[in-house]
Amino acid sequence: MKQLYFGDCLDILKDLSVKHPDGFIDLIYIDPPFNSKRNYNILFEDVDMTDTKAQREAFSDTWSNVSFTDAIDELEYLNIVLHDFLKALRKVVSDSTIAYISTMAIRIHYMHKVLKDTGSFYLHCDPNMSHYLKIICDIIFGKKNFKNEIIWKRTSSHNLVKRFGPIHDVIFFYSKSNDFLFNILKLEYTENQSKRFSSSDDFGNYKRADITGSGIRKGYSGQEWNGYNPTAKGRHWGIPGSLKLAFDIPNDLNSIEVLDLLDKKGVILHAENKNNLPGYKNYIHLSKGHSLQDLFIDINPTKGKESLGYPTQKPVALMERIIKASTNKGDVVADFFCGCGTTIAAANKLGRDWIGADISHLAVKLILNRLTGPLSKKAKSKFLTEIEINGFPKDIDSAKQLAKSDQLLDKKSKHGAFDFQHWVVEFLLGGIRNPKDIADGGWDGYKIFPKNNNEKGRVLIEVKSGKVSVKNVREFIQIINRECADIGVFVCFEDQLTKPMELSAKEVGKYKPYNFDKIQILTIEDIFEDREIKMPGGVESSTFKQSTKDVRPVEEDPELFNS
Repeated sequence: MKQLYFGDCLDILKDLSVKHPDGFIDLIYIDPPFNSKRNYNILFEDVDMTDTKAQREAFSDTWSNVSFTDAIDELEYLNIVLHDFLKALRKVVSDSTIAYISTMAIRIHYMHKVLKDTGSFYLHCDPNMSHYLKIICDIIFGKKNFKNEIIWKRTSSHNLVKRFGPIHDVIFFYSKSNDFLFNILKLEYTENQSKRFSSSDDFGNYKRADITGSGIRKGYSGQEWNGYNPTAKGRHWGIPGSLKLAFDIPNDLNSIEVLDLLDKKGVILHAENKNNLPGYKNYIHLSKGHSLQDLFIDINPTKGKESLGYPTQKPVALMERIIKASTNKGDVVADFFCGCGTTIAAANKLGRDWIGADISHLAVKLILNRLTGPLSKKAKSKFLTEIEINGFPKDIDSAKQLAKSDQLLDKKSKHGAFDFQHWVVEFLLGGIRNPKDIADGGWDGYKIFPKNNNEKGRVLIEVKSGKVSVKNVREFIQIINRECADIGVFVCFEDQLTKPMELSAKEVGKYKPYNFDKIQILTIEDIFEDREIKMPGGVESSTFKQSTKDVRPVEEDPELFNS
């Protein structure tokens, strides 16, 4: 299962919950917008264009205009406690805050539904909204299923301000039930940590470690042994599984029997008097590092070749850690705010099945580029056959249906208008759409390419979904001249293309010194068959920064796990 969805994740989640009423996903990680009043942009190559921003504001996390009353009303029939909490909260917080929280609440409700009973949920957020989202998750998952508040130190320094520097994000970790998968991950010891294993015997270097755990237990793990009483100290016998495995101790033995066997093997370190508790020899070659805690200080923010220019991009190492902890190979990982696709890339590399969803055309295109960019043409073609893309036309008939639906829309509407043009410009051609959807000046999008002397050339794109004639091509030629663009690309359906249109385009001539037509006509059918814009730099002249990381599955290091 390798599935990408374009669209509002709420609609996608509702559909998945109907198809899989018992849940089917092993791990959901989401890194939704933080409601911090910042606009997050995918960064493009810089280019000077009159009245045009070189950055497409594709990921905005300003929620004040989101309609949230429908979500609150719907929750009355889904989770009355959640509904009542939001109704009460609405009286004391801003519209922007309640819009964000209610929008997230109904989506998290459905994420809970599509999780397996053994599944896990991770919510990545910042301190602006974390306290509200914690209550939402407590209501949906149950407080007893809250496992961790993970602190990720995302930066090492901050500008001097009248407060302590904000350098961390929060990740809430919940399970759906008490029966959930968790692989204990370990980090290799540092040189200084290794020096603590200063004692040795015939079995290797070791240090003293506790053989008890906090809390009183009934049964054998709370019984007195060899004069030691763990219960009197508020503790119980806690014998590491790795220790039993190393000394071939059967799993069916109780704690007292295991202690007897370990004592005979010389592994127990006795206390000088019975008022203290014994320890055990923690051998460095058995422990294989120290167990991860809920403070992540060893993963740096995204930088260098890994960076795709997306400001909220999370490092692959962070996602790999979460995926390794809460899934095994072949399990399903989902991210319903997948942005630039770090979760998807990490899941694919680790041999997990995955589902990614985002409301932006650009996000889906960027993820596909990230997954296939480093591959050869043959490997890319093979990999794309394994991916199911939902929410876009899959053939000419569905493309025509999308074009037809656009023609029926009120072009002044903010909801759905120009979807066909956006799909062609952004997804099919990898361009940047004209931010002026209304009165766009006769062009729908553009691409750029490198020229000599560090200059940049530009290709203007015009997409037609309705009636087309040679008059439209001639008007487009005038626009190319007016805008001083280097190349123009006119897109229509094959059955709209006429000989006079082709002749008008050819008469303009070539883009010198290259042998490219200055005016190129591409049909939707051409693009479906992988015909591309002819421009200097070819397919390498992509709008997006290209990934250099091959994310095809690799073998995991078994030493990372210790159960």
